[in-house]
Amino acid sequence: MGDNLRVGTAEREAAIAELGDHFAAGRLEVDEYEQRCGIAANARTQAELRALFDDLPAKDVAVAVPADPLVRNDNPKSAKAMIVGFAAVALVGVVVVVAITSTWILLAPLLLVGAILFMMS
Repeated sequence: MGDNLRVGTAEREAAIAELGDHFAAGRLEVDEYEQRCGIAANARTQAELRALFDDLPAKDVAVAVPADPLVRNDNPKSAKAMIVGFAAVALVGVVVVVAITSTWILLAPLLLVGAILFMMS
């Protein structure tokens, strides 16, 4: 009886979102993903939606995601050192700009960069 219950837009959209998660995880090919999304969009009952996930793992199954080789988080102190180094270079730049031009308006870009760095930390 439960499988014959009709589904609404929210259930169809949730099924399509879950199919998107499986597609992003590499479990579905593009054409299979598109086909299943079409079936989900036109589904009328829970049985039609459940059939789309028969060969896919449950939503709460934990899958190991490989780490991005371009992002390294093994040394959190390096980010602080980079900011301190940039601040030192910026301070030297301020002194040079003021000494050469005696104009503070040229420091506006440095002020903007400093504000951005402050917000990021």
